Amino acid sequence: MIVRCLPVEITRYLLFASRQAIRGVSLDSSTAGLTPPEAFPPIVSSESTFVAVDYDAADDFIYYSDVRRNSIHRIHTNGTGYCEIETSLTSVPLRVPRYHDLAVMTACQV
Repeated sequence: MIVRCLPVEITRYLLFASRQAIRGVSLDSSTAGLTPPEAFPPIVSSESTFVAVDYDAADDFIYYSDVRRNSIHRIHTNGTGYCEIETSLTSVPLRVPRYHDLAVMTACQV
């Protein structure tokens, strides 16, 4: 017999970067004392160093920087829509930007 579990909708979660992973863990108080469930599949890479992350709730995109590759990326929380949106490829070491902070600005309609 196959039992299918319905996905749990997580509406409040903590989004963070931890060098080789971008993760989102539930802030639901019902998980107190337990390992909190993941809000979305972790973004993982052994070839990257993630240091900054931000979330655009209007479009459901996660933006993150990779200082090893000097790049900024975005992806939907469901894993689709991946895009590398900024890459700095320069041979002058002092001019290579390091993306240690990141903020997504969205336009407001009045």
